[in-house]
Amino acid sequence: MVRRTSGYRCSLPPDVYKDSIMVMRNRNMALKADSMMHDHTIFLMVGAAHLPFPTGVLHLLQEKGYKVRPVETVVALKESR
Repeated sequence: MVRRTSGYRCSLPPDVYKDSIMVMRNRNMALKADSMMHDHTIFLMVGAAHLPFPTGVLHLLQEKGYKVRPVETVVALKESR
């Protein structure tokens, strides 16, 4: 199967193509975050798909020596009357 994306021909199967794009995006995000954190403290938000696995942004930043932690939220629902 050959996919055409933005004038670029890709002969990878769709799932492999998607996974390779995700891995590259995760690496780029981790590199940019690392670069910004040399000068500033930052709050980094990424989509849930970028978090898990050894190729996820959290793990990549941990490999660079950062202590990372997710921010947990609590949602309070209003009682209906």
